Amino acid sequence: MSDPFDCYDKLDFNTRKLPLYSHVIRRFPKANEPETVVRLCRCWQSHKFPYCDDTHRLLVEAGDDVGPFVARLRSDNTGKKRFVKLRQMEHVPRALSSSVLQLVASPGSAVLGMC
Repeated sequence: MSDPFDCYDKLDFNTRKLPLYSHVIRRFPKANEPETVVRLCRCWQSHKFPYCDDTHRLLVEAGDDVGPFVARLRSDNTGKKRFVKLRQMEHVPRALSSSVLQLVASPGSAVLGMC
């Protein structure tokens, strides 16, 4: 029996030929500032890519369960350093690798990258 994920290597969701690599850099808000919300597109149909413009709602009506990645950046009043670690899959099928999100955080800033 073959691997059910073999078909993902043949799929390409990037039908609009958008850049395969996009970087979004946002700063964490300072103390007493409201949180910053960053919405990144996962359906590849946004006209403001890599940001979400709610185009996925048409896909949801058609039965596809897609939506944006939402990052909420809040100020850190403790002054302690925080680190974010994400594990990457050993083998990412080509179709899925185009929608993998990486998050790197350093004191005072966050870098969100879709690759």
